[in-house]
Amino acid sequence: MRFDVANQTHNATTQANQTVAMPNVNASSPLTVFVPSNSAWDALGIPQDVDVSRLTAKQKLLLFNTMLYHIINGNLSSDHIQGQMFPQTLLTNTSFVRLSASTANMSASAMQQNQTQTQSSNATTSGSADNAQVLHINRTNDVILILRGLGRNAVADFANVTRADVQGSNGVAHVIDSFLLIPNSVAGTVLGANMSEFIYHLARTELFPMVEATPNITVFMPVDAAFKNLSSMKADMSAWDLDATDMKMHVLQGVHHLFNQTGNFTNLAGQNLTFTFNNNTGDSMVENARVLVSDVIITNGVMHVVDKVLMVPRNNTAESSTGLGLLEKIVDPQTRVGLEASSSTGATGAAQATGTAGNNTATGGSTGK
Repeated sequence: MRFDVANQTHNATTQANQTVAMPNVNASSPLTVFVPSNSAWDALGIPQDVDVSRLTAKQKLLLFNTMLYHIINGNLSSDHIQGQMFPQTLLTNTSFVRLSASTANMSASAMQQNQTQTQSSNATTSGSADNAQVLHINRTNDVILILRGLGRNAVADFANVTRADVQGSNGVAHVIDSFLLIPNSVAGTVLGANMSEFIYHLARTELFPMVEATPNITVFMPVDAAFKNLSSMKADMSAWDLDATDMKMHVLQGVHHLFNQTGNFTNLAGQNLTFTFNNNTGDSMVENARVLVSDVIITNGVMHVVDKVLMVPRNNTAESSTGLGLLEKIVDPQTRVGLEASSSTGATGAAQATGTAGNNTATGGSTGK
């Protein structure tokens, strides 16, 4: 790979490209690269004179795939970045991506049609392979942000484009002020945001392995406070009354990007959900739950953070909790997330995962255009 923006990039970028073969990058094809600034590299504690040849095989693999997540095929200048976009990157390694063809990037408009019959024909892709991971890019006026994931307390964490349209010999670069993190698993994303209730109740109802392993899903993740406030929705109701059918209310087959979209769609509980957007307030709603953060990219699809738990009407509940067997120990080898819990202590977990979102929320910055 060649790119002549050396004065904007860290020396390690060039060293990484020279050390790790990049077979997916065609040097003769136009590329768009989101280049972390020197300060972004320094924030990771990587010295300017790092010797990449001394990295372990695992470190090189991580660096290689992280670099691929900063690159998309084609020349995407800032003039062509409008509103919300989800372009595919060159990241396709199945150790970091659990997407498959046909439903990899279903557009939100597909919600208005029969999901199981039309999801394949409504899939939208751009650039790389059908199973490539995507970026979430958001432009408002002259501010271009890239969603890095969830920070502490489920607050959106962004990278800012600080300089746009640096022309290179085979494409264009946009300089960003922080590193893009490879999207995490459901557990890694939730626990990294200092939330745990959603994972705990998925595990309690024995749905956790399915949600982690199934490709191409959409997850509605209620914040912890929503589980603690269930009694305000239904008298004498507590999170312990939630069963597997209730938890399936929060999962859809297919990747649905919901920003500014409306429609009806069916979840894994077989229930219809209505998604609405209020143009006056800017609020997005799923049934009576407000969307706090939309379109957080995860390993196997997309996650939307909501302020209420979605529940099946109690007289329609067809399935009950299957026990606490999975709470003994749940481990996701891809993100190295361990979750251990018991019925007496509730959910506990620790995420030591590359790609877990950072702690700070970016405030936005000029693109230089």
